[in-house]
Amino acid sequence: MEFHVPYGHGRLAFSLPDRLRAELIAPAQVAPAPDPVHAVLKALAATESVRLLANFAGARSAVVAINDKTRPVPHKVLLPPLLARLEAMDISRDAITIVVAVALTLPCRLPNSMPSFPKRSCSVTVW
Repeated sequence: MEFHVPYGHGRLAFSLPDRLRAELIAPAQVAPAPDPVHAVLKALAATESVRLLANFAGARSAVVAINDKTRPVPHKVLLPPLLARLEAMDISRDAITIVVAVALTLPCRLPNSMPSFPKRSCSVTVW
C-alpha cells in the first residue's frame, strides 16, 4: 500500500507490504474560522475556560507555553486575547513568561526559531 504524507515543504511517498494491515489516520478537514480572534475570545469565555482560569484568581504571575516556528500555530491570533485575559486577572505583562518549546530535531537558531509575538510582549524563555 502506498502512502503520501506531508514532509517539509512537500510530500514524502512510501509503501508498506500488503501483508501489513495499515490504515491512514488523518485529522478531519475543517474550514477555518471566519473570524479567528472572535473564535479565540469565544473559547476563552466558554464556561469550562472561565472555570479553569478562575482557579488561578489571585495569581501574581503566569507562564504560557507555546510552540516554536516549526509548528503551524497562529500565535498572533491566540496570544493577544489570552494575554488580555491574564491582565484582566491583574497579572501584569512583566509577570507573564512565555516559554517557547523548540523542536528537538533542529538546533535552536534565535531569532529564526522564534514565533512572532504581539507588541508589548512578555519575557520569553526558550526551553
